[in-house]
This record gives sequence, C-alpha cells and structure tokens, in this order.
Amino acid sequence: MKKVLTIIALIAASAFSAKAQLRIEAGAGIGNYKVSINSDHTANVTPELKVMYEFGAFGEGGFDAGFEFRMHKITNKDINSKMSISNLDIPFHAYYNLNFGDLMITPYVGFYAGYAVGGKTTVAKVETSPFDGPQGMKKFDFGFDSEIVITLKKHLTFGIGLQNGFINLSKDKDFNCKSNAAYAAVGWRF
Repeated sequence: MKKVLTIIALIAASAFSAKAQLRIEAGAGIGNYKVSINSDHTANVTPELKVMYEFGAFGEGGFDAGFEFRMHKITNKDINSKMSISNLDIPFHAYYNLNFGDLMITPYVGFYAGYAVGGKTTVAKVETSPFDGPQGMKKFDFGFDSEIVITLKKHLTFGIGLQNGFINLSKDKDFNCKSNAAYAAVGWRF
C-alpha cells in the first residue's frame, strides 16, 4: 500500500510540472483477438483516437495517462459472421524523451485498462450483442501497452503502438480470447 501511495504522490506532484503537455493523436489500427481454437477470422483496419496528458517527473522522463478510443472489427469466414466492439481505454505509461535537435523519439511503456462501450455481432444477417449470453464477451480488459512516438519541431507526432491483453474476454471458460492491437497515428503535441 505504501508503494501505491508513493506512486500516486509522485504522479500528483508531477502533474504541476512545467513540462506538462497534451498530446492528441488520430490514426488507424488493427484490433484482433488471440483465440484458443483454429478460426478463419480476419481483422479489419479501424479508426483510433487518443488524448494523452504527459507530465514530466524527472529530467526528460515522466508519466502519461489519458483516453483512447479503439475498435476491434473481426470477420469470420467459417461461420459467415462479423463482430465489432468499441473500446474506451485508459493507458498509463512511463516515458523517456530522446532529443536530437528538432527530432525527439519517445518510447512509452505501461498498461491499459479498457471497457467495451458498445458492439454488435452479425451472423447470417441476424444482429446481436457480442456481450449477451454465456458465450458472450466480457466488457472489461486489462493489458500491456507500448508506443514509440517521433516528434518533429516539438509539435508534429508520428506514433506506432502495440497492445496485448492479459484477461480472457470470453465468458465461456473453455474458450480463451485475449485482445491485441497494433496502430499507427499522426498527432500534435501542445
């Protein structure tokens, strides 16, 4: 408990740092699911939007947290189905800025907590919720999140990132389904 309070105190203190910045990114990603059975499913490219607040805590490093909207859109040819789930994630990272004049490279490493805010499944032209029933999906997700952002002239950003879920999202105990995603985005650092 003492470590948690120390971390919270560090974050709160660094929020008032002169190095605090807002970063907004928009781009495209591929959200998919790692499943425990052989399945002929395909992930589709979907939009991504991220708003992050960075607060420097030490030298060129610090922490960031914010909100990220991400979709998982899957097509399964085996059973002629489509599923789309919209997630609101809250990522939390540690970062370090590597400065090279007008170019800055920043690796971010941390975790995310996500919640599915909506979705639908279509099987043979019949729409249902992917969360209904004993074989539906769970709405809460948690996992590893990482990103590398290149910043030009202190403002324009280009980022690529990966997410890997730790939680089995299936309500069916015999079926293992974990979230994973990759994305690329362009943004602006204020």
